[in-house]
Amino acid sequence: MTSRIGRAPAALALASGLFVALYLYLLRDVGPANDEWTFLLYRPPNFHGILDEYNAQPVATEILLYRGWARLFGPDERLPLLAAYSAMHVGVAWLAFGLARRRVGEWAAAGAAVLILFLGRAWETILSPGSLTFVLPTLAACLAWYALDRPRRALLWAAGAALAAASLCGGLVLSILLGLAAEAIAARRRAVWWLVGAGAIPLAGWYAVKLATDPVVVGAGAPTVDLGGGLRELPLWPVKLLASAAGAVLGLPPAGGAVVLAVVVGALALAAWRGQLAVTPRAIGLAVTLGATLGATTLARAATTPPTTSRYLYFPAVVGLLLAIELARGLPRPSGRLAVGLGTAVVAGAAALGVAEMRDGKVFYRRSADGTAARMGAVRIAGDRLPPDFLVVEPSRLAYTRAEVDRFVARFGAGALHDRDELARALPESRVAAAQILARAGIRPSR
Repeated sequence: MTSRIGRAPAALALASGLFVALYLYLLRDVGPANDEWTFLLYRPPNFHGILDEYNAQPVATEILLYRGWARLFGPDERLPLLAAYSAMHVGVAWLAFGLARRRVGEWAAAGAAVLILFLGRAWETILSPGSLTFVLPTLAACLAWYALDRPRRALLWAAGAALAAASLCGGLVLSILLGLAAEAIAARRRAVWWLVGAGAIPLAGWYAVKLATDPVVVGAGAPTVDLGGGLRELPLWPVKLLASAAGAVLGLPPAGGAVVLAVVVGALALAAWRGQLAVTPRAIGLAVTLGATLGATTLARAATTPPTTSRYLYFPAVVGLLLAIELARGLPRPSGRLAVGLGTAVVAGAAALGVAEMRDGKVFYRRSADGTAARMGAVRIAGDRLPPDFLVVEPSRLAYTRAEVDRFVARFGAGALHDRDELARALPESRVAAAQILARAGIRPSR
């Protein structure tokens, strides 16, 4: 069997299975958290509930996904959602493998795909399905680049549909479309412009609706964009973000990422001096996509968020890795046991570091999810002993009233909320938070 599909794809299939098993094991006891609750609590299935902005960007795809999942399975049945989300991330890794194998060979491509699979420094994005805003655009971009490498009508249609869905799933698709436009100009390919249109038309429609209806940001405590603060952080913040993303590929902290970035830039400069650098239309497009992403993230988040923040590392890490592979396609490929052994050791070490980061991140993720389930469960248990406008504000800035909790339970049931028995088994800090709410209603929590 291995001889039919090749040893490198077989090794990647094994790594993919290990990742999915690890992912489902880590999240076996973790419920919805943060943005996931925002999509479920505040967004009714009506015009504004679906199309209103969140964090100054469209989230219609997330709203439809979460509403569909909650209606079909219930918000306490996480397995279908987790399976779909992990499949998207695995799809990114396999598309990266397909893109890289023509450029650097099967084994190097498999190594790059494994680095993406276990990109543990980006644990906020990898672990939480609420980070679809990063994963779906990455998947759509990789599918678009893959389809352009193999210009078949079915692939191009699939890539166009993915870009259309991604265009209403956060702000990353604009950077992708700019990169595709740059590739189209450099390569003079009409097929690329078709993909640009597939992503741009829904996004333009959303902005037209936004201007016509003037929707407001829905969700208490949703952060706003400080463009002035972002401008003040140029040009250092995007360089720090790029270094953090470069380190994340190898499982290294930001300090190590600065070294990785310096080595890569130095190696590419040497290759350019020797005339070995492959400056292709794809390389130009990837560079534009990466640069636009770094600039947009700086303007939107630099005033309030450090450049080492986990959730912003995923997309630039994947695009940066693909860009390095594209530029290096003309370089001689190292061979011999020493090169193979060194490459295997680097990939294995990075994967091990990534697994450790995901395990540590899961602790934070579970703490947040358990706290929300406990607080909302306490509000549900207290019931009419609390006024309908009783407001709970969480450390994550999620805020909700008793009336909103009641509406959620009426729509989806109370399965995702802690009941009395689950409160007794909750994390200590979750029990304290729930006890404070119950005390407001004159209820002593069970022990």
